[in-house]
Amino acid sequence: MHSRLPLAFLVVVALLGPACGGDGGREPVAVLASASTNTVDAKSSRVALTVDIDDKTAAGGKRTLTGEGAFEFTTGHGTLAMDTAALGLPGLSGKIEVISLGQVFYVQVPSGLLPGKPWLKMDLATLGQTAGVDLAGLQQLGANDPSANLRFVEGAQDAEQVGEAKVRGVDTTQYHFTVDLEKTKAKVPEDLHDDIDRLIDQLGSSTYPADAWVDGDDQIRRLRVSISGSGDVGDSVVTQEFYDFGVKVDAVAPPADQVSDFAELLQSAGQG
Repeated sequence: MHSRLPLAFLVVVALLGPACGGDGGREPVAVLASASTNTVDAKSSRVALTVDIDDKTAAGGKRTLTGEGAFEFTTGHGTLAMDTAALGLPGLSGKIEVISLGQVFYVQVPSGLLPGKPWLKMDLATLGQTAGVDLAGLQQLGANDPSANLRFVEGAQDAEQVGEAKVRGVDTTQYHFTVDLEKTKAKVPEDLHDDIDRLIDQLGSSTYPADAWVDGDDQIRRLRVSISGSGDVGDSVVTQEFYDFGVKVDAVAPPADQVSDFAELLQSAGQG
């Protein structure tokens, strides 16, 4: 369990990371602010996720997790189909469906992994208390809400244009920059301040490097964040691509009679 916690942590924070861009002679930081606002104003998008992990326990020393889905920027509600093969966990192969409703996840359990109900409910607040990790705070900072993630652009510094590239066929400008979470905290809503402090504690740093690709309409098309690791699980790179802005998102909880509560299963296992 302990050796897998960093992987779970990365999935939880996989939607972390600011964005930036540049054109028309504007200063890079100004472009970042404009791009983040315009993207959030689109209300929703499809999202493709890739997490590249340096892991000494994996074959070849690396793991790559991928997923695709759609999210609402205002609520953090969304759906994601994750490819679990790279986790190397018994009973997990192929894709699993994840429904996100704020701090609560519903994971479609692969057939035969657990008896009975096909969906597993995971409440981040409850599980965070069990694991000793503030998963709920991390979630509010972008785990399932790309709009919260985009607020981190307010902490961008040392931004520079590094090139141009096509992202899913769209011309974009790439920028590299550093996120300063202390600077972010001074500019975001006050209700995020405690969560940012906890994130700094858990990352072990108030800064991290990031890259972003912004299109000609000042919308973010790709985010890339580098996270330092330790022990067997080393550095990781989280990449998100945003497309089909304004897409309708259908994220609803499964029927109650089809759901098992993961926290209750953990409690029962402990008692046993």
